[in-house]
Amino acid sequence: MGARVMPEVRENTRLLSAPTAPAHQIYTGVLFDALNAGTLDPAALDDSSRQVLVFSGLFGVTSLTDLIPAYRLSMGVTLSVPGEGQGPGAASASSGPGRLGSFWKAALQEPLDDLVGDQLVVDCRSSSYVQAYRASPEQTLMVNNFTERNGQRKTVTHFAKHARGLLASMLLRAPAGAQSVQSIADVAEIASQRWRVELRSAGPRSPHQLDLID
Repeated sequence: MGARVMPEVRENTRLLSAPTAPAHQIYTGVLFDALNAGTLDPAALDDSSRQVLVFSGLFGVTSLTDLIPAYRLSMGVTLSVPGEGQGPGAASASSGPGRLGSFWKAALQEPLDDLVGDQLVVDCRSSSYVQAYRASPEQTLMVNNFTERNGQRKTVTHFAKHARGLLASMLLRAPAGAQSVQSIADVAEIASQRWRVELRSAGPRSPHQLDLID
């Protein structure tokens, strides 16, 4: 594993001079493949630049159309300055951002609260990226995916990522555009075109839940 990622690690040292491309071309993986943003028509892609936030260990958050370099940095890591906080007599606390989820939470909470306002937030993120920002539970709809066989449900990470990406694609391709999706009922109606759906209401500390069941 380590040897395979070393070329990407080396690229991280040249980010300031690296070529850039729209974020939807840089980010890859099951969710982004299902989203397939490159096939959006120009109006929908422009709409997505205002409606979709992509959380990033390096940048905190980007839009799908922001120009960024290729990089490798997970939100789940802890960063510190090499050599600090180690060995006899070293400082007990090293410098650096520390846990990226906590670092970005402190930096993003206020500006994203202002940006999001009272809009519905359809949350398709994995758990490590959820740490970076949480809108209020009442306005957040967390998307889950379950496979059901013989009455038993389970989550399969690969399929869950695919389902979230596909739902995001369906919302962006809604007949009147993503801005027409205003309520939880709107999201559930669109999702029901592909999955059996169940809704669970928000609690004091937990968001609304949309379960997509295969």
